[in-house]
Amino acid sequence: MANPTQFRHYLIAQDADGANLEVLRSSEQVAVFAFDSRRQVFVHCHVLLDPVEDQAAFELAPACLQTRGTPCGPGW
Repeated sequence: MANPTQFRHYLIAQDADGANLEVLRSSEQVAVFAFDSRRQVFVHCHVLLDPVEDQAAFELAPACLQTRGTPCGPGW
């Protein structure tokens, strides 16, 4: 297995060929499997492929996920 790539305090997991382990890929983002060395837990890091158009909705999504346990969308 390849060594993980470090981004800030995250260690991005890689497969045997050195490719990042992707959890999700869409036209807007890529999420990779990683280890948070500060909290000592596995996480998924989202990498946005384009600049954020709606900053308020972008900031609301993690808070909604944390409090409700589900993603929130318009009208929720």
